Amino acid sequence: MSRYCFYVDGFNVYYALEENSAYHKYKWLNYRKLAESVVGAKDKIEGIFYFTTFVKWHPDSVERHKRYINALRSAGGGDYPRSFFREIY
Repeated sequence: MSRYCFYVDGFNVYYALEENSAYHKYKWLNYRKLAESVVGAKDKIEGIFYFTTFVKWHPDSVERHKRYINALRSAGGGDYPRSFFREIY
């Protein structure tokens, strides 16, 4: 059995997906499901760590971002510390 941690640069993932409209469908990507799809059945996911920040110059996007983070928490449980470094699963 192997153990894995996944680290996500949420800010850069979002803007990379934003650049091409064909990828907009992945903006609400479930990182837990993605991680599970790349590890073996006998392997263990030790953690998924999501780094992000809020773009305060777009107040409506901050609200969407908060809804997305809440959805990620709901999908994988875990703690959500209040800092730049956010462990969501």
